[in-house]
Order: sequence, then C-alpha cells, then structure tokens
Amino acid sequence: MSESPSDPQAPESLGELDQFARVIAHDFNNLLCSILGNAELLGRGADGDPKRLRRVNSIRKAAARGVELTRKLSGFGAGGAIHPELIDPLKVLEADLQRFRESLPGTMQLRVEVTPDTRLFADPAALQQIVAELLCNAREFSKPSGQIHLKITLEKAGKGCLRIADTGSGFPPNLRPEDLTKAFVTTGKAGRGIGLAAVQARVLAHGGRLDLFNQGGAVAECLFPAQRSPAESPAMLATQDPLSVWVAEDEPALLEFIVDVLESKGFQVLAYSGSEDLLAAYEPDTQPPDVLLLDVVLPGRSGPDLLQALQKRGFDAPVLWSSGFTADAAELGLQGQSAFLQKPYTPADLCLAIRSLAAKSSPAKSGQPD
Repeated sequence: MSESPSDPQAPESLGELDQFARVIAHDFNNLLCSILGNAELLGRGADGDPKRLRRVNSIRKAAARGVELTRKLSGFGAGGAIHPELIDPLKVLEADLQRFRESLPGTMQLRVEVTPDTRLFADPAALQQIVAELLCNAREFSKPSGQIHLKITLEKAGKGCLRIADTGSGFPPNLRPEDLTKAFVTTGKAGRGIGLAAVQARVLAHGGRLDLFNQGGAVAECLFPAQRSPAESPAMLATQDPLSVWVAEDEPALLEFIVDVLESKGFQVLAYSGSEDLLAAYEPDTQPPDVLLLDVVLPGRSGPDLLQALQKRGFDAPVLWSSGFTADAAELGLQGQSAFLQKPYTPADLCLAIRSLAAKSSPAKSGQPD
C-alpha cells in the first residue's frame, strides 16, 4: 500500500512508533542480560543437582525466547528481519563458499581474502543471503570464464568492508548505481530485478552502505559495523595488576549483575546508577579507569552526551559501549579507544570485551583476570 500524500503525519507517526519500540526493547534487553547472566552463574554450581540444573535450563530457554522477541521488537524499523550479532564472517560463510566453488565451471575461480580477526556486526543469515546473491551475480555475468574475488577487510572508524569483484563485462553503462538497486530493474534477461534491491535493503538494515561500480568488471562493496577481535595469547592471561572498571548503568538488576561478575573475576569496580551520578562524582584530578563500561541509552543525559561532558573535564579512558541495538555501533563510529558489546551478553563476553579493549588501548595492561 502506497503512502497517502494527503497524510503528512504518517511518517512522523511511524517514526514515533519505531522509537517507542526501541525504548521498550532497550528495557527488556537490560532485564534479559541480567537474567541470562545470572542463570549462567547459577548453572555453574548445579552439576550435582539435576533438579536445580533443570530449573536453570528452563530459565535459560525462557530468556532465550525473550531475546528473540526483543530482537523482533528492536528491529521494527528494519521490518524485524535483521538480528545482528558479532560474528566471524569466514566461519559463517565457510560452508556456503565451498558449495559455491563446487558450482563453478572449471574455467572459473573464486578467491577469498579475509583480514585476520575481523568481526562484523551482522545477522548471519542475512550475511549469507547477501553474499549468495552477489556471488551468483558475479558468476552469471563472468561466464564462460573469469575470476571472482571476495574480500573482507577492517576499515577505519569501526567499519568492515565486504567486497565482491569479478572480471566480467561489468554493470551496463546506461544504468546508474541508484538504478541498479531499484526493484524490478534487471541487467539480465532471466533476472527478476529484486536481487540487488534486497541486498541493499539488508545492508541498510545493518546501518551499513552498498556501493556498486565498475573496475575491470562489476564491484559490489558492502559496509558493516565491525571491530577487531584480538586472539587470546598467553600474555593476555598473565597475572598483572587488576583492571579498574567504571560502570554507568540505569537498570539496578543489571548493574548489580555486572558488579558481581567483575568483582568475582578480580576487577576493581566503581558502579554508577546513571549519567548524573557519574558526572557528579568525577573530578578533573580523578584517576581515570582502565575501561569505562557505558550504556548508550541512559535516562536524561545519554551515554554519548555523558562522555562528551566528561571529556570536557579532561576524562581520557577507553570506552566499552553497550547496547541492544547494533545500529548504535555504526552511529558511534567506534573511533580511537572504544569498542562495542551487544546486549544481552554473558559473563564471559563481558570480561573478554573489557580486557580486549584494555589490551588494545594499553599493552602494559594486557594481562587480566580470566
């Protein structure tokens, strides 16, 4: 159904409904993060008690169902179809790439190149669909012989680039890039004209961007939110002085869970119940933490606004952003000493993210509690 030009309030109403869905999903993500994390901690001590373990597993299943529902709610603006998470793209695509290689004629070749430790914030199924569509296009328009090059690199400002290039004839010169992504526009007789339109919709739903151009053949570049995931090394597990971590979180149950987890692992923790609480306690001569765990969405002064106010007072420390909305990672940019942790997360996810950011920001602080 097309939008009625006589109803100027429609886009605003939809935007307000989308914002309402995000606010509700944010609150549920906080609760689910606490529930899942505490269930995991309880499960560790339930091995000798089948009844207790059964109850813990029941909590996990119920919380997992809640995660699914919350992701649908938080994805309202994108049609509820995209559920991004931090993934290793090579592992997600490995089986698909092997099957694609087997589909190629002997005169064609697929070359794959992925920057080590690159992690994309992407929906695994959507990423598979995007790559499958682009690879099939490259194969069809490179026949009977040619090469296809799939490359995934970590760009600056928290972006990962998925690039698929072929040695075919390229995109038709009479079509502009914006024409190629229109529904029912096709460059082949057998095409339905929805492939590139669907690819662009999925990429945009991740907070990314799709670029199409010719460079010796057709090239498609998809930008996704991304970060580097440093491999565990003996140095990271060495015994050093404990990390100091500040936490700003407005959900009491989640704040309590975070403090319990971090203190149990030997971290030195200062907890703040919101933006104003932390801002009131901070003085310019205060020793900054090794890592600040900061929720993107906070009542009153938001996480980014809080950081800006702190920086005006001389605050300079690595920031681990946390949110249930992966699109926030793209908006933040993740420049400099920062990283992103999606809610809900497990105790292991939390500890690894903190010590990985600390190791990246200060090699002297690489040895942390496990």
